Amino acid sequence: MEQEKALQDLLTEVRNLEDIIQKMMDHASIPMDLLREGGYKTYAILENILNLENGIAVQMHTRLKKQMDDLEQLANLTQKYHVLTNEMKLDFLSAKEEPEKVHPEPAAQVEPKEAAPEPEIQPANEPDTHVTEPEPDKQPAEEEKESGAAKPNRSLQDVLEKQSLSDFKKAFSLNDRFRFRRDLFHGDEELMNQVIADLNQTVSLQEALAYINTHLAWNLKDESAADFVKLLEKRYL
Repeated sequence: MEQEKALQDLLTEVRNLEDIIQKMMDHASIPMDLLREGGYKTYAILENILNLENGIAVQMHTRLKKQMDDLEQLANLTQKYHVLTNEMKLDFLSAKEEPEKVHPEPAAQVEPKEAAPEPEIQPANEPDTHVTEPEPDKQPAEEEKESGAAKPNRSLQDVLEKQSLSDFKKAFSLNDRFRFRRDLFHGDEELMNQVIADLNQTVSLQEALAYINTHLAWNLKDESAADFVKLLEKRYL
């Protein structure tokens, strides 16, 4: 608005100078008063042009400063965006690697099979004379001993499996542990370890189920909850 007014004033001064010059042209000899007035008008026109130029320069400086401020703000926002992007990337990588970090212990079910020291102990060092003797003379007690010696591997495995389930935590495979922590404990590793420790203190299946109903209130029709209870039942067989 001020620039438009300055241009209008400048146009007025130019027209006044044009009138003065026209008057000068009407005289054969230019009067001093007209020459002096023309000089004043010319000086006023130049001053108005200078003021207009200064005003335009101030406006350009203001616009340039605003643009620089906008660019600086945009740079700050871009930097914050990169920081947030890197943090989200680190969180994603941590969440992706988390299942490998929370299962440090090896699978407990494989060890009992290798720990059986006498899977096939046979009375091989005794004299071989009983082979030629008729078998109908064997007593029932002897038959039970032989049948027991023929299947030591199975009974020993059951005993070892029973012992391993005394610590309920060892009943889980790596996949079970990850699935139960995700589906039943909402990813809370500490809560799952506390529940397992409490269940290790129970002395019967009824007491363990009562603990689950009281403290956890699971839907036992859910697949993960049902699998958890099946492993728990084996502990009390």
